Amino acid sequence: MSSNSNFTPVLFATAARTFRLIPPETVASPARLRALATRSAWCWGRGRWSIGPDREFFGRVIPQVAWPVLPRIHCPTLVLRAERSGILSRRTATRMRDSIPRASLLEVQDTYHHLTLERPRVVADAKLAEETRATVERIAAGAPLVARWHKQFIRRLTPQPAPLTDKEIDDSFDYFDTEDFRIGYAAFMQKKKPQFTGR
Repeated sequence: MSSNSNFTPVLFATAARTFRLIPPETVASPARLRALATRSAWCWGRGRWSIGPDREFFGRVIPQVAWPVLPRIHCPTLVLRAERSGILSRRTATRMRDSIPRASLLEVQDTYHHLTLERPRVVADAKLAEETRATVERIAAGAPLVARWHKQFIRRLTPQPAPLTDKEIDDSFDYFDTEDFRIGYAAFMQKKKPQFTGR
């Protein structure tokens, strides 16, 4: 089983320096690429490290021809294509849309192939204020203690993270002992909206 729990500062720096996307073109910020690099390094044992996906898993993936399957997709489907992608052409994306009965196609401008990395959320200009407000309201409606922990760990892990200590890892499980956790768990099981107390 791979693990990056023993990642040292030197390995962090090496990962950030040597990490490359495939294909390499991107408009993602250097800070985002550094964060991705340091979270993509894995120890395979006996001092062997690699950067990237689980090769053992992907080595077992058998390529499939998906075209015969696409017409059987009947749920509403959005086909996303990055404008500058050299992997998914506009012609292929259009064919995908035309092959799925209830599909539509959206091409995201000024983006290379790594769409979710470069543009993790795409919102129309006219809806930006509405979506921003809705996002803030969702965060505010959550458990206050969780929001506090999230901010704490964001500050801790950016911009140049260092390995978490054993105590910090243990502290991340403290929410199990909170009243808000019990409230949230009970509300989830009862399909009700939780009323958090901040305790």
